[in-house]
Amino acid sequence: MPARSRAGARAGTAQSQREVVSGQALVKFNSNISSDTRKSRLNAAGFELVKEISNLGWTLVNLPAGVSVSAGLGLLKLVEGIEAAEPNNVYRPKRTPNDPGVSSQYALQNMRAYKAWDYETGTSSRVTVAVIDTGIDASHPEISGKLIGTSRFFDPVNGAPSNNQPPTAACNHATRVAGIAAAESDNSAGLAGITWGGKLLSLKVFSDSDCSADCIEPTCGTSESSIASAIADVTPLHNTATYGKIVINLSLGSQGDCSSPLQASITNATTSGVMVVAAGGNSAASLLDS
Repeated sequence: MPARSRAGARAGTAQSQREVVSGQALVKFNSNISSDTRKSRLNAAGFELVKEISNLGWTLVNLPAGVSVSAGLGLLKLVEGIEAAEPNNVYRPKRTPNDPGVSSQYALQNMRAYKAWDYETGTSSRVTVAVIDTGIDASHPEISGKLIGTSRFFDPVNGAPSNNQPPTAACNHATRVAGIAAAESDNSAGLAGITWGGKLLSLKVFSDSDCSADCIEPTCGTSESSIASAIADVTPLHNTATYGKIVINLSLGSQGDCSSPLQASITNATTSGVMVVAAGGNSAASLLDS
């Protein structure tokens, strides 16, 4: 295929740029103009007829050397007998992971993940999703290769950190969240993560004594102080060689606004360039600010 480039979309399209074949365009002549006349008029204007697409009335042409696609389209429309001129757009196979469970992941369609994967699967730069939750199960086959750094536990009572404590035994919420975010993908197993190349960091803020049932309220809960401590702990890791860009995931919820200390930790994180993603809730109610 000839070289590719980005060209401005035509008026009325939602897409601002589209990948096109550099140095080429497609034109449509008036049907009364013969093939020889088309060729001579194109040559006289500095263009080269490459191929006439049978029975469609469209012709593939090469642009003069050094002429951009957008400029070439404008020049082609000045050639006598040409009714339309369009770029030779690039099409590619859609990137679809081969994980057997991907067909059940309806959210991927809703968030247009397949379209995003055509451009980026999360492998071009290092990104780490810090999951502040019940602790990620490091033995899970879809997760084990994604975990980096030291897993941390922040006590819900006093926020004090400790290292390498296992996830809560009764509630595997963090492992589920981690799988949605960054499970091993396109590996013919399990589900597909949103980021195929992203890494995971486990920050546990729930204790076993507070989660004696399988993530069911009100038996499973933690404190704002432990969440704020976890956010403050991970923020300095942003833009480091080991972790790259940090994204904090908070698939947690409560009633009302967060406290001033928790808001301060979130503000400090976002000011430092960290992206913080929080749950909107499971109640189907709209909580977005207008």
